[in-house]
Amino acid sequence: MRVLIAIPRQEMCAALGLLLSQEPELQIVGQSGDSQELVTSLESARPDVVLLDCTLPGLPTNELLVQLHAQDPNLKVLVFCSKTESERLARAPGACAFVDKTSHPRQLLTALRVLQLESEYE
Repeated sequence: MRVLIAIPRQEMCAALGLLLSQEPELQIVGQSGDSQELVTSLESARPDVVLLDCTLPGLPTNELLVQLHAQDPNLKVLVFCSKTESERLARAPGACAFVDKTSHPRQLLTALRVLQLESEYE
């Protein structure tokens, strides 16, 4: 599964990239630090999943989700956020999964594996 990481903090992006690169079924195809960079890189990166931090600078997350869904209706977006933020974004079109930022890294890997097989993770 091709994963694009959209996280604003470089050290967090690097840590997640290292974690995900250890999984043979996952391929990191790009990293974005803001919403404009993410939207621009979608066509060339062609990810199956975007790991999207809800604090990504630029567009508000709900607007970005709508734009990503319009650009690629088959794109799966896993939103990395707090529990409060996930409740606020739960009805936004395009979000297939939410993982709390304080969760164990295994939960993120589990969510990605489920998304690889299914359209949503709960």
